[in-house]
Amino acid sequence: MNHPPKRRASPFRQADVTRAIKAAKAAGMTVTRCEISADGSIVLTDAPAAPSPEDAFATWKAKREGRVEGRS
Repeated sequence: MNHPPKRRASPFRQADVTRAIKAAKAAGMTVTRCEISADGSIVLTDAPAAPSPEDAFATWKAKREGRVEGRS
């Protein structure tokens, strides 16, 4: 009798990925990518934060540029 080779146990489970993503979100992270390596390690990538204006002029300028031309 010739039996097919046995499957190896997966080094990670769906619950592991779900738990990692939920923990990252609870910590305030915006998960944009999830990588799982062959050894089962999970790497989550965060979205870069939007740059904030450094001074009052930059805030004013950003607000002004956001307006539609011809309207106030």
